[in-house]
Amino acid sequence: MGKLGIPVAVLFLAGLSACSVNVGGGTDRCAPPRGGSDPLSAHDDKPVPTQVETLTAADAVTFALEYSPVLAAARKKLHQAAARSAQAGLWPNPTLEFEADGIPRRRFGLNTSENSVTLEQEIPLGGRLSAQSAAAAKEWEIEALGADAVSAAVRAEVETLFYKVLASQERVRIAEETLAINRELLDAIKARVEAGGAMMTDEIKARVETGQTALALARAQAALRLARRGLNLSIGLPELEVGRYEGDPEDIGDGTVAPGSAREALVGNPELKAAEKEKELAVEQLAIAQAERIPDVAVRFGGGRAVELEETEDGTNHETDYFYTLGISVPVPLFNNNRGAVREAMAGIDRAAAELKVREARLTAELEAELASYDQTVSEVRTFRDSILPDARQALELVRSGYEAGKFSCLELLDAQRTLVQARQAYADLLEAVHVSRIALKRLRGAAVDTP
Repeated sequence: MGKLGIPVAVLFLAGLSACSVNVGGGTDRCAPPRGGSDPLSAHDDKPVPTQVETLTAADAVTFALEYSPVLAAARKKLHQAAARSAQAGLWPNPTLEFEADGIPRRRFGLNTSENSVTLEQEIPLGGRLSAQSAAAAKEWEIEALGADAVSAAVRAEVETLFYKVLASQERVRIAEETLAINRELLDAIKARVEAGGAMMTDEIKARVETGQTALALARAQAALRLARRGLNLSIGLPELEVGRYEGDPEDIGDGTVAPGSAREALVGNPELKAAEKEKELAVEQLAIAQAERIPDVAVRFGGGRAVELEETEDGTNHETDYFYTLGISVPVPLFNNNRGAVREAMAGIDRAAAELKVREARLTAELEAELASYDQTVSEVRTFRDSILPDARQALELVRSGYEAGKFSCLELLDAQRTLVQARQAYADLLEAVHVSRIALKRLRGAAVDTP
């Protein structure tokens, strides 16, 4: 027994109550709940690449998963949710109180006063702690699915921008080839004009066409630079220098994606799965509201020392007595029984169910529209590849041969050349549109966009 007369049992109870806060039994409560894993785990200390010889779509996605600032922000947000989950469901801290009554004025001290130590612990009832822990775990799962949606959006954006770079490269190549052909044609027309076989107007028309093609090449090159810059920024490596972008825009597979019904195709969509989890969270919040209708109990236990002074012939005699205190308090829910919060939580379940239907209908409409667009674009690509482009090339060869034989004018030759260029540019645009639509479909389905 100490000098103040504090019972050892009280101190032991205080230590036991403090240790009971970690209900996890030695596990790291800052980790994702229910054995979950961080879908955005990445290493922050990796060296940042500044130059690569070749870059594929898969390489670009890999870089984005490591260096994208959007994913970094989503990762920190997920860690915040894990910390909130770790905090939920903990017992309230106990209250330790020391009180000294009857401290003498002349001989100030605690030797003759009545000293006591009380430990008070609030005990949550009704399963409120477990309901709070379950709700926090659901919130973490929702944040994890949100992180999955962010990751899918970044993947889709990066691969879309990569194919935009490939399409821009193709447009530059078309403009370069067209400019070279027009310059050769201009030189040939000049020679014919000098020889008297063509009029000066033919040379002027060819010169105008060549100048316009040079301007088109400059625009295509500027668009390519912007596409590369946009891809670098989306990846998170703005200073990355790429030697060559490797990919085949004409590789569109068999042209089929997302078999089955739209509902089956959306099973893996993280946004739809998050809406389902939000409905489950609303149920957990109802459990919390119902548990809060049951008042918590506060238990107090303590002990102390009482000193009685008696006058004797030999002097003042100190008679010491030790005592224990035990108490319990329960709030009476006379005015507030949390009925309003229960009704609010029940309405929240209905709202979550309605929002799930709304989100499912919106995603289904988006998927069906994207499927129709994809099918139409694939059909147009095949038409261009199988008939329009071959016909445009054949027409140009026939007009060129006829022009050399004097059967066609310079204007007709330039018009045939322009028709082929427009067809090639339209074909490049369609190829880009096919890949953009394919990527959007895979994002809606919740599939990895870099899968075949």
